[in-house]
Order: sequence, then structure tokens, then C-alpha cells
Amino acid sequence: KGRGRAFVTNKVSEIWRASDAETAKTLIVEVLRENFYQNHHAQVEDDKAERHINKVSQWFYATLKKQAPWGNWTRDIYDAMRCIDHLPIP
Repeated sequence: KGRGRAFVTNKVSEIWRASDAETAKTLIVEVLRENFYQNHHAQVEDDKAERHINKVSQWFYATLKKQAPWGNWTRDIYDAMRCIDHLPIP
């Protein structure tokens, strides 16, 4: 929404310093709702959106805090890319 780097930096810092995981995930959910799900009105769509928002918030929190299984995902991707780089081209 054009808030810039300062907003992102401050929000990540706020999430990182949250007193517990649930508080941090609530902050993430608020940002997701505010930026991506403002206009949802149908109940079925809202239920799907809520499930999706909760999954994304859990994933983002685990990635930010480098919790399993996301603690070393960047190394895994680079290892996979190196393996692909060594495959013969048919």
C-alpha cells in the first residue's frame, strides 16, 4: 500500500519483539487483513480468507523467527539449485 521500507522495518521489529507467538501472529493477521482482505463480505469467502490468513501468518512467523522447518530454507534452496546446475542437459 505504498507505506515504504520504514513501515515494513517497524512492523517486523514489532512482530519480533512481541511478548509471545500469538501476539506476533495477531499483528501479522492485522496487516494481512488491512492490506489484502478489506472488501470481503460473503461468509464463504470470509471463512476461506480467514483460513488462508491464519496459514500465511503462521508461515511468516515461523520464517521470521527461523523456526522448523523454515530455519534453513534458504540453504536448502541453494543446495537444490546447485544440484540442478550439475545435471546434464539432454
